[in-house]
Amino acid sequence: MDILERKVQVDSELFTIKDLMYCADIQHDTRFIEDLNKSLRINTTNSNMGTYNLIVSKRDIGLFCIGMKPHKNWKLKDLKEYFGLKGKKEKCKAQIDFLSDLFLN
Repeated sequence: MDILERKVQVDSELFTIKDLMYCADIQHDTRFIEDLNKSLRINTTNSNMGTYNLIVSKRDIGLFCIGMKPHKNWKLKDLKEYFGLKGKKEKCKAQIDFLSDLFLN
């Protein structure tokens, strides 16, 4: 089963992840979705690359929104391309928070 076709309950209705991403104005054919299937070993724990990048990007966009650049080569454009986001930094932060709620909880 494709990860985008998984059902998620919102209030009392079921929606696919693809539909929810469409409603949040987030593209679904991105590198992030591909990386959700790639495994990654962190210390002694297995994870996946998409989840790791989502956690790190949530931290980075939070820093960027309060005026700090996470590191010297960090660009909002790269974050937008990887996750398929649109808009300014505040909207991107809201979209990253939405993805975090969708995939990390």
